[in-house]
Amino acid sequence: MPVDITLSNGTTDTTYTIVIDSATQMFHIATLGVFDWFALDRSEKISDAITDDEITVNAVATTNLPETFTSINSIAVPVSGSLVRLEHNWVAPDGFKNSNPGIRLSNYRYWTINGHFKPGYHAKATFTYDGRTIANTGHLDNTLGIIIEDSLVLVYRNGSGDDWKIIPQTTNFNGSHVDRFGTITIDSLMRGEYALGYYDYTVGVPSIAQAAKTYTLTVSPNPTNKICNIAFTLNNLKQATIAITNMLGAVVKVYTVYAHQEQVSWDAADMPAGTYICLTSGDKILNSEKLILTK
Repeated sequence: MPVDITLSNGTTDTTYTIVIDSATQMFHIATLGVFDWFALDRSEKISDAITDDEITVNAVATTNLPETFTSINSIAVPVSGSLVRLEHNWVAPDGFKNSNPGIRLSNYRYWTINGHFKPGYHAKATFTYDGRTIANTGHLDNTLGIIIEDSLVLVYRNGSGDDWKIIPQTTNFNGSHVDRFGTITIDSLMRGEYALGYYDYTVGVPSIAQAAKTYTLTVSPNPTNKICNIAFTLNNLKQATIAITNMLGAVVKVYTVYAHQEQVSWDAADMPAGTYICLTSGDKILNSEKLILTK
């Protein structure tokens, strides 16, 4: 089976057409060197779970890349130009290696960014998310459980040996925080991997026993069929977040609360019966309480 593989050392690209031995499933490239990136199957001659876009940037411009659901805004371009390659992987990314900060990663897709980023090249990147399920629209992120788009994040890692980290970003809700469609923009595009995540405080929750002694949280009445009062103490914190999630981990309501407050009230009249979990968090989970909603 012929396969194209491109190797690059920053100044020249060399593309080899090789044949994989059907018996051993192995191949060998005689030319050795030091390369800062490589791309397999740039001509897309084999079937894989990737769609990709590749652009050569020689001027300041914004380029839409529909194959990868992204756009690149090149705002500083060296005279020698740069090459940017984006691969949209139609598979789930690896999970967090260490402590998960309460984020559920996409179980469907992630991005790999590569290419020649010449010294002085600087670009912003915009990633589209779409959790709609209307006719032929969306179905990209509908399994992520998006309810409130404020809980969406974009995570980054340099490679598979690193752990995911949240990066600074701006979310464009396209006018609505709850229509499950919009974009996330980052200020500095880097080579590496990017994935969508959604705050889910039932994922990777660390022990909160010690924190619960300091930050109290009570829910009443419990069970309830409509109004629920959530009382809390923040002590030394100036502000925190109370999130209400269903048993699938989807956030259905978020409150930003402050030290001078004692409680907030949640009107659950329009919510279906079930079990919800209320949590209060600053930069970590502080306490949680289960709430039963009846109808």
